[in-house]
Amino acid sequence: MSRIVRRYFTHAADGTPILHRTEQVQDDGAGNLRLTERQWAQRCSGCLRHLLDLEQTRGICDVCHARECCVHCESRCAICARRLCGQCRIGFVGVPPRSVCAICYRRMSHRQAVEDELDQEQRAFERWQAHQRLLHQDQLLQLNQRRLELTESSRSASRSTSPLSLVASATAWTIRQLWSLSIGIVRHVRRIVS
Repeated sequence: MSRIVRRYFTHAADGTPILHRTEQVQDDGAGNLRLTERQWAQRCSGCLRHLLDLEQTRGICDVCHARECCVHCESRCAICARRLCGQCRIGFVGVPPRSVCAICYRRMSHRQAVEDELDQEQRAFERWQAHQRLLHQDQLLQLNQRRLELTESSRSASRSTSPLSLVASATAWTIRQLWSLSIGIVRHVRRIVS
């Protein structure tokens, strides 16, 4: 019985084996050949999937510095662009939804809370502004109503005046006209004298 064994190793940059593959051909002595292939692959410490090729590794997580990242589990923080393994990645629900690291998640949560508070304050201010506008409109309507009542009462009073009150108002008008004329004459004389 003879046996031929071939071994293939794929190593990472630091020398650790990533993939170990063996091919074994056995002859049982009667002319029957049997081929056996076995494969052992290192698992990604981030997602526990088998790494079958060196190109599937992406390096160590920039947040925890403990787990490796592979093609399947690696992602980048949408804010600071750090490399994230599958366990350090946190989803942030926003517009649009993002994968972020824990530090950026705290920052974005704080910013979202501040924005929500500012939105509430803005809505409260707009409600107060609308309330004040309604109060001013109400006051304006009341003042207009009062003005109309006064105008109506003065018209009704002027209609029912006696001829003596008409003579008094005409006399007052004449006196005002004479007064403005005398002021104009005095100004004209001052200009001529000076």
